[in-house]
Amino acid sequence: MISLLVIDDEPDIAECLSEALQDQGHRVSIAHDGQAGLRMLDAHVFDVVLTDLMMPIMDGEELLRRIRSHPRLASVPVIVMSAGLINDEVRSLANVCLIKPFKLPALYDHVTQLVAR
Repeated sequence: MISLLVIDDEPDIAECLSEALQDQGHRVSIAHDGQAGLRMLDAHVFDVVLTDLMMPIMDGEELLRRIRSHPRLASVPVIVMSAGLINDEVRSLANVCLIKPFKLPALYDHVTQLVAR
């Protein structure tokens, strides 16, 4: 069972992704901003993080920087999703970048491939 953390400030999107990933047999936790997500990452071990970029309190770009600079979290695979443009820094720090809307089978494939590494 793969353990995922979904971070998105839109409750409907977070819940939809959570349900879809749970239907694939994964364990999913949800946070609604980067700060809450970082607290969850400090307290629990996740196999993959799926985060939005545009969020209140701490956006996905800052979250990604903090994950990559944290000794225990630096190697955790991160999938970034955004409805807007994804800059070069984010592309260099993320394992995968998805533009919303994306197809769920593509997400499932990315999750599986990242955990298999």
